[in-house]
Amino acid sequence: MVNAALPPPLDLSPRPKPALHHRRDEPARSRRGYPTAGGAVGVPQPVSGKTGLDGRARRDGPGAAGPRAPRRPSPARRGPATTIRPDLVYRSVLRGPRDPSLLRDELLSEIVAASPRRRPDHAAIVSGDERITDAELEARADRFDTIEIGDQCFVADEVVGDEEIRRGWMTTRRVRTGARVFLGNDSVLPPGADIPDGCLIGIKSKPPADAMAPGEIRFGSPPLRLPVRQRVEGAAGATTFRPPAWRRWLRAVFELFSASMPTMMFITLGTYAAEYVLLPAVRSQGAGPFALIFVATGTACALLLAGTVLAVKWLTMGRYTPGHRGLWSWWALRTEAVTTLYWGTAGAILLDALRGTPMLPVALRLFGARVGHGVFLDSTDLTEFDCVRIGDHAAINATANLRTHLFEDRVMKVGTIAVGRGVSVGALTTVLYDTRIGDDARLGPLAIVLKGEGLPPHTEWTGAPARPRPVARAA
Repeated sequence: MVNAALPPPLDLSPRPKPALHHRRDEPARSRRGYPTAGGAVGVPQPVSGKTGLDGRARRDGPGAAGPRAPRRPSPARRGPATTIRPDLVYRSVLRGPRDPSLLRDELLSEIVAASPRRRPDHAAIVSGDERITDAELEARADRFDTIEIGDQCFVADEVVGDEEIRRGWMTTRRVRTGARVFLGNDSVLPPGADIPDGCLIGIKSKPPADAMAPGEIRFGSPPLRLPVRQRVEGAAGATTFRPPAWRRWLRAVFELFSASMPTMMFITLGTYAAEYVLLPAVRSQGAGPFALIFVATGTACALLLAGTVLAVKWLTMGRYTPGHRGLWSWWALRTEAVTTLYWGTAGAILLDALRGTPMLPVALRLFGARVGHGVFLDSTDLTEFDCVRIGDHAAINATANLRTHLFEDRVMKVGTIAVGRGVSVGALTTVLYDTRIGDDARLGPLAIVLKGEGLPPHTEWTGAPARPRPVARAA
């Protein structure tokens, strides 16, 4: 007999099991897959009326006739009882059941999820002197519970504050920010980061390894400490940190509508196109004509959606101009709605497919950007289109970002960017607003041009922040 000493989450109570059949020309096998003598199954025989593992009715009950298969020795005769180890149970679930007694109705995820609830103090990981229980492991794995954001903070797009995975280990620690902290686009908060009140972490930057003081400004990687930051005096509290209730409700309703608009437009237009164009074509046309109709319909839908976004931009915003507006202002609300429509509809459906082609500059000119002749554009990352000017034969490489606005202290600051003739902007490079790049200048990949800078013509720049590239001296 086998002693099933299993942990509590592995409930092995008897359940009806399907009969297992084998070919008549093959020897019968035991529950662990070993051949048995005389074609019989060498396990304790069940009561009469039950089906054996060989698919035939048992003949060992009362009144059974005919010869019986020889039975294997009982556990008492062949040694001490065998204990099924829990790791074998998990292994059987992972790799397929070799022992039918280990068949379970639960999924593996349900088995693992039950462990922290039923055995919170059970050791899940033991490495040297470190012992992590099931409950601790579950708490560490829930990364959202380890993030604490203070009051009146501003967290921009694509900020990373997740776990760190290295050499098969996941490291999670608490990430905390104080009040009124600004985290720029693509900034990184490593596990264990603690940002005090009033600090600013610039775009594509990270905090220092040592402790920060309240109000500190850090930019770059490794992070540099900047002495001052631009402040907007006299900004109305009603549009920055203390909006009234009606502004909160207006923003909630407006953003709910604008965020769902790309999906609603796509579904509505796609449904009408399928119902009134594609479905009749399937019924009446052959394969060749239908293929042409399908391509024409898809192109027309993409142009119609992009044209709708273009009309919304000019109707709601008109022409963008530099200035400072509060986060809760009606102007900022409208421009964010246009940006959401642009990225979620025009960019995703049409403009991203035009990257690197002569058609993308033409499309961006319609939105208000001033793009010269012979310009190579491999990026659609523009927001305030009218504030961008790109000279002739310039090259904007893959996913470079001409960022004409920033949010600081909950004030949206918009400025202009002028890219000279023949300028090359490297991949993933960011150019902030109020900058001028001289003719034939070159920016390397991953560079960041700070706001208000002017780069001389015929120069090369790299790094974050951008620095002049050292000239190699002749030997």
